[in-house]
Amino acid sequence: MTKSTSVVVLLGTPHSGIEAQAQRLAQSGNGVDRGVYLGDLQLSLVDRVKQLPELYALAQTPQHEPLFAALSRYLPAAAENPAAFLALHANWSIAELLEALLGAIDTPLVTMTDLSAGFRIHQIERWFARLPRAVYVHVTTPLAPFVEAATAHYKGRLFTPPDYRDHNVFNAAPVLKPELAWYQIHAALARAFSDARDLSRIRVDIAELAGLDADALLARATTTSERFNWPYARQELRAMAPTLPQLEASIGYRGS
Repeated sequence: MTKSTSVVVLLGTPHSGIEAQAQRLAQSGNGVDRGVYLGDLQLSLVDRVKQLPELYALAQTPQHEPLFAALSRYLPAAAENPAAFLALHANWSIAELLEALLGAIDTPLVTMTDLSAGFRIHQIERWFARLPRAVYVHVTTPLAPFVEAATAHYKGRLFTPPDYRDHNVFNAAPVLKPELAWYQIHAALARAFSDARDLSRIRVDIAELAGLDADALLARATTTSERFNWPYARQELRAMAPTLPQLEASIGYRGS
């Protein structure tokens, strides 16, 4: 990665089309590939490379594939066996892994997503600490499509993935209502983005994002003291009561 390379990290809700937009952005620009999309890396879940095998073993989907594909493509030492490469560098921090990977990419733009990060604010802050020069995009998404997709996800799997389990200490339910998961992600991102005033960050709705190319998106990045409170619709919150007050207390954020 050269000094002129822009790294864009898109964060938001899963099942919302954000990955497709990240891939499109990487390919936008005069009809030729101007950059690369590394995939939904989900590296905020761990601190060190040696923790990745356990993370991937617990996953119900091939969660390792985006990272392994990126390593194989851009790091010659990992070309034939990414797993062996990671084992060799098991003591690396995730920041060191990202430095090695991004350092091998020489394109104007690199995009990536981590659609697990919004469930827990410390995961968002891990990204901020590891890539302080990146541009961070909070992609807002409508409630109804997410609820429909998340409900289908629940029904289609025998076990509920960790990201869909309720980590709220005030709620004994084993699974977050989709409405609450949607709220928690956007509220946590809004709070984290408001606090990270030294970073380049943007909030954009996914419908608007679909009409932007990479240059237009990057032009909107701000490092000012602008607050990133999330303006949600009150009618959407009524479906979340009475759990919402406890949720707000547990993550320390109120939208108004």
